[in-house]
Amino acid sequence: MIASNFSTSPSKATRCAVYAWSGSWIQPCSYATADQINKCREAAPEKGWVVVEDYIRTDRGKSRTSLQGRSGIQELLVSTVTRPCSFDYLICSSSDRLGRDPRFVGPIIGTLGNL
Repeated sequence: MIASNFSTSPSKATRCAVYAWSGSWIQPCSYATADQINKCREAAPEKGWVVVEDYIRTDRGKSRTSLQGRSGIQELLVSTVTRPCSFDYLICSSSDRLGRDPRFVGPIIGTLGNL
């Protein structure tokens, strides 16, 4: 589970966006985007978080070495510039859903952490 903290008020519920990625339309069940989303939905309440259903995004079949063609993650990143932001954390079932290479994932996490 990956999360990036956007400054939150302790009196408000911590709102989470969810991102899931699958390499193709046909992958083993454990990597299917629906399964990833369900894992995040199950984990959020354990942390006291609430999943914001309007901010669940997926990408399928696109390389994790670029944002090109990955409209799901792009939409979430664009949403972070809206003030106030509609979510406090971005959660994924695994950090490798954002990308394979830490040099690529770092700027994504940096964007999320700049709020």
